[in-house]
Amino acid sequence: MQTGVTQNYSLSVSGGTEKTKAYFSLNFSDEQGQFTGDDYKVYSTNMRIDHEIKKWLSVGVNMQGSYVYRNKAYSRFINSLVSVPLGTVYNEDGSINVTPVPGDGNTINLLLNQDKSVYRDNNQNFKLFLNPYIEIRPFKGMTIQSRLNASLGYDKKNYFQGIGSYQYYASDGPNASGTSASVYAQIDQNRSYNYKWENIFTYNFNIKKDHEFTVTAVTSWNHNQTDKSWQKQDNIKNNSYLWHNMDGTGIVYSNYTMSKGLGLVGRINYSYLGKYLFSASVRQDGSSRLAKGNKWSTFPAVSLGWRISDEKFMQGTSNWMNNLKLRLGYGVTGAASIDPYSSVATVELDGYYSLGGQKTNSYKFSENVANADLTWERSHNWNIGLDASFFNNRIDLSADYYITNTDGVIWKQNLPVVNGAYNASKLYYMSKNIAKTQNHGLELTLNTRNIVNKEFTWTSALTFTLNNEKVKSLIGGTADHVKNEDYYLSIGYPVNSSMLQKLMVCGSWVKKQMQQHLAVLLVILKSMCQE
Repeated sequence: MQTGVTQNYSLSVSGGTEKTKAYFSLNFSDEQGQFTGDDYKVYSTNMRIDHEIKKWLSVGVNMQGSYVYRNKAYSRFINSLVSVPLGTVYNEDGSINVTPVPGDGNTINLLLNQDKSVYRDNNQNFKLFLNPYIEIRPFKGMTIQSRLNASLGYDKKNYFQGIGSYQYYASDGPNASGTSASVYAQIDQNRSYNYKWENIFTYNFNIKKDHEFTVTAVTSWNHNQTDKSWQKQDNIKNNSYLWHNMDGTGIVYSNYTMSKGLGLVGRINYSYLGKYLFSASVRQDGSSRLAKGNKWSTFPAVSLGWRISDEKFMQGTSNWMNNLKLRLGYGVTGAASIDPYSSVATVELDGYYSLGGQKTNSYKFSENVANADLTWERSHNWNIGLDASFFNNRIDLSADYYITNTDGVIWKQNLPVVNGAYNASKLYYMSKNIAKTQNHGLELTLNTRNIVNKEFTWTSALTFTLNNEKVKSLIGGTADHVKNEDYYLSIGYPVNSSMLQKLMVCGSWVKKQMQQHLAVLLVILKSMCQE
């Protein structure tokens, strides 16, 4: 082990003119871990440029990039706790002793993987975020903005455990020689490409000064794409090439996913005298992740606001209260946070078999079984809130109470084993609209500006949150819980309950079973007594 050391360096430059503003930064971080050979380096940059070409036309771009390189040392901490602390770690010539404990051929030296020629595990990660925009103001009150949020990602993991590594001797014995299945190299590569393109049309206008309107229309298009490949080869005969010289005899796997979404939004905001507020909107969303016929849904929303502090009967409080506003809102939102192909059947590589002396791929249906009825998860949200400001806005207080009722909660449910819905490693599952839930709570926020002057500023913030979530019912109405691996969806408990909730659910099930069996036993005993 070694002393961990972290270094951070940063350089930034900013400037501009009346019409142009620019910012640029470079950052570098170097972290050496506690284990020898464990290091983590991050290179990043950030650039932003905003420019006004004409009074009615502005453009800009924000770009962020990062490159991460990490060497991961073989973790020996747990193994060292259960290893015999006595023995000869090094041979007389300074080389590492494979079996450091005399007479114990099962204890392999944990330091073997410090040699980079026999063990490597490194990760490389590259990310680029690009956010250009253009804003047009064709006439008074009208603004058209088009912006793109794009990201590119590339991850590569290289892994090698060769002849002479800890895993080699642990698998094949301390006297092993030559290559074996425990000697292998592996490369994992993940590429991602995502973007969201939004066009926002906003028009502000007044009618007789007292009536203020803001009309907004939005189009939103998103695209998410991932491309994965994986290659592994064992029985490598030479450590020198690491993962750079794999041939066609290994295992090769690739995967591709893509999903798209489109959103259309219309919204109108109205204000009368600045104290009576109204807002209404409707959103139409479509997602390729959902089943055919269920890809589109409509989500309306409406809200009211009353600035009480502007009323005549509140004039006596203006010297100490700056703002008092009451809010009430209702809206429907949707979610489709599921795997891209949850509504269609897919296949994946299952292994190989020999056909005419040639290795041939075999395939199987994926564990994510298709659901042709999968649709949107819809949440009905009620909210009432109060905002207040005191003493020249030195104190801001906000209180919100909300209730959210969600229908068609999407959850991955394990399928019955008796139907053959499993493989050697895990159960099959299906994404279903399976439950109704309720989420309600209270949020309080207090912000204070204690001291504000040219030389010194002191602000404080206090937040209190009380939230309660529980499953109200399950589709079908016959069961009180469903399971997905180690998580439960249980009536009366939060979504994805585990640990304590799991024990409570199991306890409830055991209690019901005991009651049922006891009732049957009593019937049998009663019958015997009558006889």
